[in-house]
Amino acid sequence: MSLWVKLCGVRSEADVAAAVAAGADAIGLVMTPSVRQVDLDTARRLVAGAPDELTTVAVFYRPDRDLVESVRDQVPFDLFQAEPESLEGISGIQTLPVIHDSPDLASAVRGLSTSLRRERILVESAGRGGTGLSPDWRRVGAVGQLDKVVIAGGLTPDNVAEAVADLNPGGVDVSSGVELSPGVKDPELMARFVEAARDAVREGVS
Repeated sequence: MSLWVKLCGVRSEADVAAAVAAGADAIGLVMTPSVRQVDLDTARRLVAGAPDELTTVAVFYRPDRDLVESVRDQVPFDLFQAEPESLEGISGIQTLPVIHDSPDLASAVRGLSTSLRRERILVESAGRGGTGLSPDWRRVGAVGQLDKVVIAGGLTPDNVAEAVADLNPGGVDVSSGVELSPGVKDPELMARFVEAARDAVREGVS
C-alpha cells in the first residue's frame, strides 16, 4: 500500500485547490466545533467541487449520532472520521475510525484492525485533533505493522519525513502543521508536507 496523505481542516475552494496541487490523496472537513469547522452549505460546495480522485473526509470529534446522520444525508462525503463508538451502527457510510493515544494504544489498534478489517485506522493524540500535539510515538511504533495506520498529531513539513522513515505508516494526516495561523492553510506548507512525506517513502525504497 502506498503512503496515503490527508490534509485536514480545509475550509475553502482555495484550500481544496492547494491540496490538489500539492498531490494530496484526501482532504478533511471538520464538522464539529473547532476553529476549522465548516457549515453544511460550505461542505456541500467543497465536496461537489473536489475532483473525483480526491477522497473527501467528514471529520468529527466524539459526535452524537444525529449529527453524523444529518451530515450523511446532506453531503456525499467519501469517508466519515470519528471514534469507532460514534460511528457504530450508522448505515450508508464508509468510515475512518480514530484511536486516541493511551497506554493500551497497541492493543486497541490491533483489536480494531482485526475485528473490523478496516483498510485504514487513524491514530492521533489523546485529545482533540488539530492541536499540534503528538501521540507517544513509541506507543505507536509498538503497534507493529502500521500499513493500515494513518498517523496524525504534531506533524509538519520538517518532521514528517522522519516519522515516515521511523514508523513506515500507511498514511499521514496534518492540519495545524500546514497553517499560517489556526484555521488558515498555507499552500506552500501543504506542498512541502506532501513532498517531504513522499520523498521519505521513495528514499526508503531505494
